[in-house]
Amino acid sequence: MNARERVLTALAHCQPDRVPLDFSATPEVWQTLEAHFRTSDQEEILCRLHVDLRSVHGQYVGPALPRYPDGSWEDVYGIRLKDVHYEAGTYAEVAEFVLDNAQTPEEIEAHRWPRADWFDFSGLPEACERRQDYAIVVHGPGVFQRVTWLRPMDKVLMDMMLQPDMAVTLMGKLTDFHEAYYSRFLEAGQGKIDILYVTDDYGWQKGPLMSPLLWRQFVAPNLKRIVDVAHRYGAKFMLHSCGSVRQLIPDLIQVGVDVLDPVQTQATGMNPDELKAEFGHRLSFHGAVDTQTTLPFGSADDVRREVEHHIAVLGQAGGYILAPTHNVQPDTPLENILTMYQSAIGAG
Repeated sequence: MNARERVLTALAHCQPDRVPLDFSATPEVWQTLEAHFRTSDQEEILCRLHVDLRSVHGQYVGPALPRYPDGSWEDVYGIRLKDVHYEAGTYAEVAEFVLDNAQTPEEIEAHRWPRADWFDFSGLPEACERRQDYAIVVHGPGVFQRVTWLRPMDKVLMDMMLQPDMAVTLMGKLTDFHEAYYSRFLEAGQGKIDILYVTDDYGWQKGPLMSPLLWRQFVAPNLKRIVDVAHRYGAKFMLHSCGSVRQLIPDLIQVGVDVLDPVQTQATGMNPDELKAEFGHRLSFHGAVDTQTTLPFGSADDVRREVEHHIAVLGQAGGYILAPTHNVQPDTPLENILTMYQSAIGAG
């Protein structure tokens, strides 16, 4: 069974030869792994970790994106970002909410929204062919999180309650682009792309960021449009949402989500045993190896026990891809990273 067969078997809720593996990390962790394995080739590192998924990308060919003297820059969405350094590394954070002062739907409409024809996908068939033995994944943003980089989250949430036309327009414009972009991406993949993986956080540590009622009213219709694109081209849809989203899981299943990532086990209601028992026959899971406590602060034995437990529970009868619950952070001991993958291979 090759890597692609392993992943697709698991996502069909059948038992593969071993649990499929995935990996994500900050640049600093990649540098640590490069030093350990004595290579700058990330593909070689993924092979050494027995990772079963590979990503493909389109090429941006649109208008030049502005850069500013203070080091900040605009991304394709017109979001102004800057690098923020913290104790162990660097993240790109919002430098300016460009729709902070918008008062009307017309002002939102007038924003410089991206277009799908700003991307060249002509290299995808060859890229997919080179990765044909692996499950091929397209990564991208979803409906809600990127909106809160354009307009502050508190205002977006207030819009839902007080100015619903603002929220409808903002999420709708973003989804218009994503629907066209992902359609062109998957069409160019010629049926070789297996998973559309969209990041769209809906939860915090204790519960959803909004009521399920508001989520159904504003988010669900737009999310379904993106899910439908994946299914139209024969791909599975994987949703990344950090935090406690248990209250939303029945709705996620209803709109067609196939795989839930990352199963943030430290968040309220996100106990993997309970999630597998309640939803495992209708939903697959990706992640669950804790990056809040176990990986950075636990011993190698703690990591091994957690990995073996998740494989035994979440991996029963398929339906699970083992991965960290977030990008592995720079304060994670190298031994724990290696133990995670060695234990998974050993557990079968």
